[in-house]
Amino acid sequence: MSEEEKKRYRNRKIVTVIVMGISVLIFGLIGLLQLNSLKRTPTSERTEAINSNIPTIVMFYSKTCPDCKRVIGTVKLARFKSYGNPTRQDYGVAFVEVNTPDDKDLVNQYHITKTPTFMIFKNGQPQAIGSANGFDVFQYAGTDKEQIKSLYTNLVLKQGGDSQ
Repeated sequence: MSEEEKKRYRNRKIVTVIVMGISVLIFGLIGLLQLNSLKRTPTSERTEAINSNIPTIVMFYSKTCPDCKRVIGTVKLARFKSYGNPTRQDYGVAFVEVNTPDDKDLVNQYHITKTPTFMIFKNGQPQAIGSANGFDVFQYAGTDKEQIKSLYTNLVLKQGGDSQ
């Protein structure tokens, strides 16, 4: 192989590595944008998930809510880490995003006054997520990332324990 051919081969390798690096960077940015985006769950899917016997975490949000935008990455990451896959129902837990301006029926029914608010449903009924002063608590409204993560972790662990 001549020096000229070696030089062309080396240049092609460099260009290939650069193109691959740029591709990885672009796909990584797209994934990051998906991780930090709010997306309303369609009504039919929402209704099916809430009424199923699979526990469903519902996040009530508003697109204009800065706190919602701040925690959505934590929400989706906690969901992914909790059961290894951000898709619905694959691991015994479903997730629904409810946009408060578009879903007034649920907002009014469950007296949602702040966003983000989290609830857990099973068989169409709200499930207690904790207790305070001897009373069951059915909602968490706030941005405490550890509290949000614990919703997923505890629910998945509970589901794992129920299936054994």
